Amino acid sequence: MDTYINRSKLIKVLAAIAIILTLIHLALMLTFFVLSYDIPAIRHLVYLFALDQEKNVPTFFSSLILLFSALLLALIAACKKKELDGYPPSWTGLSVIFLYLSMDEFVELHERLSPLAKALFNTSGLLTYAWVIPYGIFLVIFAIVYFRFTMNLPAITRKRFILAGAIYVFGAVVVDMLSGYHRETYGNGVGYHLYTTVEEVLEMGGIILFIDALMEYMGSNLKKFQLRISSE
Repeated sequence: MDTYINRSKLIKVLAAIAIILTLIHLALMLTFFVLSYDIPAIRHLVYLFALDQEKNVPTFFSSLILLFSALLLALIAACKKKELDGYPPSWTGLSVIFLYLSMDEFVELHERLSPLAKALFNTSGLLTYAWVIPYGIFLVIFAIVYFRFTMNLPAITRKRFILAGAIYVFGAVVVDMLSGYHRETYGNGVGYHLYTTVEEVLEMGGIILFIDALMEYMGSNLKKFQLRISSE
């Protein structure tokens, strides 16, 4: 099975899309919140392109790159199973997790969990978005379970995985906690939307870095699956 992907061009295209979506979002936020151009056409564009809205162009893009990550992880798992080496169940588990994250991103499953967790734990402030409690518990369990797997990765892959994961988690969890606190304290104004912008940019950036790390790993370490990668 011989597949060719120009890794450099793919990452540049994904990064360019993320940047364009962010610039459109910022332009719309400037028009709507700062210049106060509250007209139907602007509202419609905000719904279509705002980074913090549901089921629109940015959420579709984020869901798609998470799904692509899940596919790459599934391919690695299949190859590792054939090679009888390299923790195939761990790769499969990662693929399932990213498949869930892809669905979560598009339909906002964690947002629907938040009211239940908030009522259960009676949270406020940094825990206004109470979904971070069950997800945080899962994250700790994940870190413990995958510690040995991570330590046995090639050094360059391990560093890139950790960097991509740290960027994604910082955006998805830490910045989201700050945005929830800001919204509860100061309302749904410009400041809140700046927080959500940073959150979504970090999430997209972390996923794109993770895809780059996965393709580098596939090109350098898989035997049964030949992934030829060019930077030109």
